[in-house]
Amino acid sequence: MAIYYLCWNDPKHPVGGVRVMYRHVDILNDAGIEAYIIHKRKGFRCTWFENCTPIVYWQDSTAERLWEKVRKRINPGSIQRMRVVGGSRREIGSRDILVIPEIYGPGIAHLGRGTKKIILNQNCHLTFRGYNFQSDSPQNAYGHPDVVGVLVNIRDTAEYLNYVFPSVRVEEFRLSIDKGLFHYERQKKSKSPFRSSKTSRMPSR
Repeated sequence: MAIYYLCWNDPKHPVGGVRVMYRHVDILNDAGIEAYIIHKRKGFRCTWFENCTPIVYWQDSTAERLWEKVRKRINPGSIQRMRVVGGSRREIGSRDILVIPEIYGPGIAHLGRGTKKIILNQNCHLTFRGYNFQSDSPQNAYGHPDVVGVLVNIRDTAEYLNYVFPSVRVEEFRLSIDKGLFHYERQKKSKSPFRSSKTSRMPSR
């Protein structure tokens, strides 16, 4: 079994949620659990922070997509083959777990058919992004049988999802900071080159 965190947007600029995914993969591997980040563009790695996080790359082609459509029509219950390169195996299988951010909305249900999924919801305000509320029966990815649970980073999101989807298992994780970089200092030092060394005061009214 391996755990794969889907990160298709390949961000070149700092994105907090992506940094959290990288951190999760590092923690899992440190605990002896095989885990990877999935990027779409081969060779891509986030460079706006230091990391040596294990990464695999989505191996997709027009032929693969057409073949999957045929397989789905012939056998709707078949497991979607998700090919990747860079890891210890060439496919994500039914024994693996796919972690998908909430931003993919209803598309979560279509990714990796037959593979267990966990939704990583780091912003409850994006939970219904992409849904069509004009439909008589809008698709609910959170109720899909492949989804085994939801990971959230704050209590408010957990309470929100428990209210909207009472049957879905929601687990909360804690965010942490590096105390070596971010710590309390009694004497504050200005690091801005544009700020004067003299203390300025607002005029009294």
